[in-house]
Amino acid sequence: MKKKLADITLVTKTETKIDSVWVSNIGQTESFIIPYRDTIKVSFKENLNDLYNVFFILTMVENQNNFG
Repeated sequence: MKKKLADITLVTKTETKIDSVWVSNIGQTESFIIPYRDTIKVSFKENLNDLYNVFFILTMVENQNNFG
């Protein structure tokens, strides 16, 4: 039986200045750091999981405003 591989598409709309996005499967055996765009497609080589990590990395200016 052929296994389904994971393809994730993230669509975002924000005024926050985002630098990049880190996406990984829950076991962190595959991970990607991708420059931010409003639509991002990530293709994993592993089977489809039901849980993924997604972190938005803010630009330095935005970080300084939020964290002092």
